[in-house]
Amino acid sequence: DGTLLQAGTVDLRAGDDFATVGFDVAFDERPAIFSQAQTDADPDWTTTRQSGAGTSGFGIALQQEEAAHGPAAQETAGWFAIERGTGTWDGRRYEAASTSSTSAWDEFRFSQDFDEGPALWSSVASFEGGDPATVRWRNLDRNGVDLRAMEETSADAEIRHVRESLDVFALEGSGLLSGWAWAEVA
Repeated sequence: DGTLLQAGTVDLRAGDDFATVGFDVAFDERPAIFSQAQTDADPDWTTTRQSGAGTSGFGIALQQEEAAHGPAAQETAGWFAIERGTGTWDGRRYEAASTSSTSAWDEFRFSQDFDEGPALWSSVASFEGGDPATVRWRNLDRNGVDLRAMEETSADAEIRHVRESLDVFALEGSGLLSGWAWAEVA
């Protein structure tokens, strides 16, 4: 529907500083951004963390579990950024949004009703708490989902986490999606 979406990969090693990812085309407003490790080179649990998102790019880092057993291996992380809002993609409704949560469950309501529970992507979009954390969700239905930022438990059983920004992408239906590449001509 003309919504700007950009995607890519970046090689990361846990413990390194945030790598800067620049968008090929600037967004009008900060987009919703999603990332995850796409390789399995590190034997320890890892997650991606994001920071400093803006219209022209964001920071991304790889974070190991607290009880990591050794130096981190290099991993490839995939990411995609999409304009926040609602629309249709190949006839399927979607919503890209931002919210926030602590380790307590917070209800997030979609701004539109889907026909049934949509597919859901979510990422921690900030780096307010230094402990390894990811998004957990439950009770996904056509109206919304419950979300929380939750720490891993490799070193202790404590899962409390500070308030973090969370990005959410919901897409109804299943199947392939198509798009087109756009290039600015000078």
